[in-house]
Amino acid sequence: MKPFEFVNLEDKEYDSFILCLTHESLFSYWDQIESSNGISNKTGRLLIDNLLATGDEANRFIECVYQNGKIDITTAKVTSPNEYYRKLSIKLLRKNYSCIMHSILPSEERKRILSYSCEQIEDSE
Repeated sequence: MKPFEFVNLEDKEYDSFILCLTHESLFSYWDQIESSNGISNKTGRLLIDNLLATGDEANRFIECVYQNGKIDITTAKVTSPNEYYRKLSIKLLRKNYSCIMHSILPSEERKRILSYSCEQIEDSE
């Protein structure tokens, strides 16, 4: 199982988005993130959703800057992005069903994600 989903974004607040698909610390696969095609040899702003490790808490989303394939950890800060990114996470989680079932999320949160209407997700794009 891959530890994260990567999405290149165009015309958005962030250039790239990562949804962590494991409860493990994202630092355990940091090298994989930096070597992914979306970041290597590029510069931009990255939004990381760590829902499956933190739950839907204040520290769920982290934003930072990357340059030439290296994430500048000194730019990392907790953020609260707009609804588009939450819906993008749901869309990606639905594609990675087993990750939801083996996460720390409470059963009612799992059900909410799995029952979320596809139309609601598509409308946010």
